[in-house]
Amino acid sequence: WRQMALPTPAIVTDDTQMTIALGRGIRTAMDSGLLTPERLVDPVRREFIAWYHSPENNRAPGNTCLTACRMLESSPVWQQASQTG
Repeated sequence: WRQMALPTPAIVTDDTQMTIALGRGIRTAMDSGLLTPERLVDPVRREFIAWYHSPENNRAPGNTCLTACRMLESSPVWQQASQTG
């Protein structure tokens, strides 16, 4: 696979954007010290909500993803934002 040419133009999907948001949340959590699940919650929540409101969020994310991100704003417990389907 290392010999494969990269696509031109590079393809960025909503999954790509959410992966970047997760990475940013992890990086922010690590700035506070040891990486623990408890330290991940707020930074990842903030990044997902920022992505949800971003004008760059224009790559046809699914309704399940959008609903979960919207619920992250109003629910103090992230598990309540979990969606299936």
